[in-house]
Amino acid sequence: MIEKKRTKSIKIRVNECELEQLNNKKAKAGFSMLADYMRTVSLDLVVPAKNVYPSVDPTLHRLLSGIGNSVNQIARKVNNSQLKAADSFKIICILSSIDSNLKKIRMSWSAK
Repeated sequence: MIEKKRTKSIKIRVNECELEQLNNKKAKAGFSMLADYMRTVSLDLVVPAKNVYPSVDPTLHRLLSGIGNSVNQIARKVNNSQLKAADSFKIICILSSIDSNLKKIRMSWSAK
């Protein structure tokens, strides 16, 4: 659906307290712009769900990113080379082991 260009404006006056309340509600609803928040609330539009991400230890995040990069490099090399079936099988077993370990890590951290 193509959205029509907005050419009309509405000017309203609020005091400091009202502006603070509007900005707080805007932030809680996950909007970055007050105009988007007010338009959504005023026109009874669907408020998009706010994404809530769990906090992750920066060291763990860095290690997991490194593992992901290594797995991507392995996959790229496997796809670009002609390996024997036995070598491919070994690589698949190793990748499967990495995947199961990552799942265990994710489960242990999501339980916290």
